[in-house]
Amino acid sequence: MASTPINVLDLIPPSLHAGISNYSSDVDVSSYFQQATILANSGQTSGEARGGTVFVPNGLYCIGSVGIRDTCLIGESRTGTILRSISSGNAGQFMLDAMLDRDGRSKNTRGRGWAERMTIDANNTGRSCLRVYGGGISCRDLTLQNGNYGLAAGLPMWSTFSNIHSERNNVGFYTFHDVPGDIGTSATFTSCWADTCTTYGFHISQLAYSSFISCVAQDCGGINWYVQGDLNGVPAVYSLIFLTCASEGSGQPFNFRKVRDLTMINPRIIGSPSSDFVILDDAQGSLRDFSTVASPQPGRYHLRVISHTSDIGSILIDNSTVTYPLDQDSFFTVSGGVVNGTRRSINYEYRWNAISAAEQVSSRIENVDGYSGLTLRDGLGNRIAAFRRVGTPVFKTNGPLNSPEASLGIGDVSFHVEGQRLRFVVKDNTGQVRFGELPIA
Repeated sequence: MASTPINVLDLIPPSLHAGISNYSSDVDVSSYFQQATILANSGQTSGEARGGTVFVPNGLYCIGSVGIRDTCLIGESRTGTILRSISSGNAGQFMLDAMLDRDGRSKNTRGRGWAERMTIDANNTGRSCLRVYGGGISCRDLTLQNGNYGLAAGLPMWSTFSNIHSERNNVGFYTFHDVPGDIGTSATFTSCWADTCTTYGFHISQLAYSSFISCVAQDCGGINWYVQGDLNGVPAVYSLIFLTCASEGSGQPFNFRKVRDLTMINPRIIGSPSSDFVILDDAQGSLRDFSTVASPQPGRYHLRVISHTSDIGSILIDNSTVTYPLDQDSFFTVSGGVVNGTRRSINYEYRWNAISAAEQVSSRIENVDGYSGLTLRDGLGNRIAAFRRVGTPVFKTNGPLNSPEASLGIGDVSFHVEGQRLRFVVKDNTGQVRFGELPIA
């Protein structure tokens, strides 16, 4: 980007400055913004440029659609710099649009451009707020509101999106590309919030090798999080990481369709939506430390797995892991699946594996002859021991295990690591304490 930013206020007639600075302006200044993008790019109105920067001081600026190819618009402050739409438009018309050249008319499918530190208000005129495109983008500190799309990111590559609040839009955040199979990559969304959006909080498609960190969707009328791998007919979403992301309030929390190599760590659901909490629809990956403060409504599931092609067990599922916090066992007893429209329950297990030089021994809490129990299985999966489980597992990873008779309740199981050996203690339903040990390589 250019080292010397162009101040858009220097191009706007002085007679309009008072209305801008006191937030009473009602004059469309789009042409001045467009002129600023041209000057910031050495006078080039279209085509690729080295990239320039436009500075927007605090104030209220009324605009329609401005082409920002290869240009970064930086406001003075997030709440003080306000761009507002005052003319009617449609969903495909973005107030700031990197897919429009700097003449404000010519379409492009290559140019990048973005915004920082401002509020972009579509003002319920039918327009959308911000469309970025391509690689090397660093959108941050934005409020996007009252439009069809808040942020639409086309083919985002090696780009970051941080501290963006998308509120009261139809779609809060959207990643896309129009060519089937083409995908954005190496994008990171951090501390982004979709709030009270009508259809989707986050609608993610055409994206791979990317992360969502501490992002939240809240009270979106349709689906808070919709990750759609087959938007263009060719599965093109894989290797995504969701780390400490949340769904709050109403709206379906998480829906993953035709996603591969998904990793979710510590997703959090707050509220009591009238839908399944997490849907894996022909999707595959791993889900760990899922937490919620409420159980699903009757007929709904914490985790619902859907297969249109095969039985449960061959989708999520192959080489995949679902784990729940053991101290919240009672919250995670409702899991289910759908195969070709028919609902069925899913059996899930807690697992711990100990590897010795000679063999692998696995310990599981699973259904044993009609009751919940602790089993030990050899490397071939054969059951070599089983203990009835009535209480809750207790895990200890260091320090001595003192007085298990006093510390364990009926049915409790304790795993305790001492040096290179794993010691487990079970108090059965008669109160008898059973001990065992396994080597750890």
